[in-house]
Amino acid sequence: IVDQVLLVNVNEEPKPIDSLAIVIHVFYLDVFNDMLPMIMEYKDIKTKLFITCLNDLHNDIEKILADTSLPFLIKSVNNHGRDILPFLKILPTVFDEKFDLVLKIHTKRSNYLNRKQLWGEDLFKKLLTKNNMRNAIGVFNRYSRVGMLGPHGNILPMSLYYGGNA
Repeated sequence: IVDQVLLVNVNEEPKPIDSLAIVIHVFYLDVFNDMLPMIMEYKDIKTKLFITCLNDLHNDIEKILADTSLPFLIKSVNNHGRDILPFLKILPTVFDEKFDLVLKIHTKRSNYLNRKQLWGEDLFKKLLTKNNMRNAIGVFNRYSRVGMLGPHGNILPMSLYYGGNA
């Protein structure tokens, strides 16, 4: 699931990964509903959802999550900084709870792409399915120097792909 092979010392002492914080910026409620079943399948380690959203989505998300067994925290934020500013605002809370890993995702929908549905589904399958989550955690368990993983085929150099952000 990674784009590059990292050289690491095979004699590293692995640190067991016991907990996973899943940080989701919810802008599209329907996309959140689509990804939630994938998240619900993974129960191998302690997991908690940290949700950022616009204030008008807070109650809807709370109702959806109340019917699950997942612990969660919802933080209402203004719609500034795409999904990065909300991530930075909730990250101290994640750190305070001392999770071993953080999975950052958002309800991505790039309306300017002709294949937006397929692209989003590809991202979620690579990041949220049970087998891929298990594989990613296995990499972190085995190689303590690995700091970040991303979905294959979706890590692009910003120097070439600024798009509307230029």
